[in-house]
Amino acid sequence: MRPFFLPTPRLLTLHPLPRPSPRPPKSQPLHTIPHPSPSRSPEPATSNSSLRGHNHDTPSPAPGLLGLDIYSDLPSPVNSVEALYDTHFLLASGIRTAPGSGVFLLNDFVFSWAPDVACKGGLVGFGEGSWGVLEVVWPKPELLIIGTGKRTLFLAPEDKKRIAELGVRVDVMDTGSAVAQFNLLATERGSGIAGALLARGFKG
Repeated sequence: MRPFFLPTPRLLTLHPLPRPSPRPPKSQPLHTIPHPSPSRSPEPATSNSSLRGHNHDTPSPAPGLLGLDIYSDLPSPVNSVEALYDTHFLLASGIRTAPGSGVFLLNDFVFSWAPDVACKGGLVGFGEGSWGVLEVVWPKPELLIIGTGKRTLFLAPEDKKRIAELGVRVDVMDTGSAVAQFNLLATERGSGIAGALLARGFKG
């Protein structure tokens, strides 16, 4: 069931986009080792210098390491962050946010997010109405990842209590780390992950 959002004065949908069709899996060439026949001597091993793009000073990567990335063939969510700047975000869908505006990411939806941020003694508060999307959406996300700008700030008790009352777990970190965490979990799970990200240049 797709979530239904009611309009709020603080959160405006930029562009809800459909999820792109899955990309076909990348094929990996198979490397086999020929067995010498009894009638001829074994062939000498190939040196690194004969590999294309390598020389004597550049070691070859260990075979099969690239195949350990189990998410390489999964399509990125349309609201994943493609590039992160001090003043704005560039999303995988091509959307570039307004300078200075934060973003609220949930499933396939992107919202501009401009809460009344207040910082004191390493604590950050986001003001009344900042969590309006979480109040109206159903089902609720399992986890909310909050990005607090240049450095990690602690969430104010009022905000922590309000989010807990909505039944959502929260993880707070600097915006760069929050973007990486959101992209990874949103790709892995596909849904149930929300991101509330201040611009990376926010210093608190």
